[in-house]
Amino acid sequence: NDDINLSTDQNSSNNMQLEDIKQISKIDENLTKQIINEQNLTSQQVKKQLHQTKPNKPSLAIIIDDMASHTHVDMLKKTNLKLIPSFFPPDKRHPYTAELAKDFEFFMVHLPLAAIKYDKAELNTLEPKDSKEVISKRIAYIKKHFPNLKFINNHTGSLFTADETAMKNLFDVFLENDFIFVDSRTIGNSKAPKLAKQYNQPYIARDVFLDNEDNVEYIKKQIIQVVNEAKNKGFAIAIAHPRKNTFEALVQSKELLNSVELVYLNEIYK
Repeated sequence: NDDINLSTDQNSSNNMQLEDIKQISKIDENLTKQIINEQNLTSQQVKKQLHQTKPNKPSLAIIIDDMASHTHVDMLKKTNLKLIPSFFPPDKRHPYTAELAKDFEFFMVHLPLAAIKYDKAELNTLEPKDSKEVISKRIAYIKKHFPNLKFINNHTGSLFTADETAMKNLFDVFLENDFIFVDSRTIGNSKAPKLAKQYNQPYIARDVFLDNEDNVEYIKKQIIQVVNEAKNKGFAIAIAHPRKNTFEALVQSKELLNSVELVYLNEIYK
């Protein structure tokens, strides 16, 4: 019974139509009544109008940094959550990242940038003193291995991202390669906001780190914080890491995460 005559004056018939449409739309009764009273529509038209009227959920992007192994990929996939893997560029420590990324509809690359103090620096970490040519060669290497890549965020980088000249060189090279920088915000005085404005790029930045402590209850509290930020602002970004406790906390928080829409960055920044 695809077509529903909404113009009837008979209360009993109208109530039946109301119940039918409520089942179709799963939306509130007052809005359904308003559409019934105002217009004569088919059921398909009612569904379409109700869908368009229904407010969108706030959006949340959860980036999982440091992705480097089959184990990481397996743990992420087992959550059955829409998470964003951010892979290290391939090198001898983690040689398979480019291949692993092919399993995902959407992914990012986690670019090592120099930190003020960090004793476990990744291979080929970019330094503020590196020339634009050095940076260009590094980004060309990444583009070669990840041809469908669009978004890159920084691994560490407190020293590099606070250096305006270094960040200008990085933004120059990103622009040449059609990449967008995502600021992990590892330091408060990052020059990324200023450079993004100068280059007419969106400033995309992390709101909350979920797992600064490797503890399920702590991580769940951080998830609450970033969900609240998403609800307050309409959109938020969290960063976490491929650890057992992190994935466990995310799975245990599925009901809370259902109150927002988990998204990829390319759904927000076209």
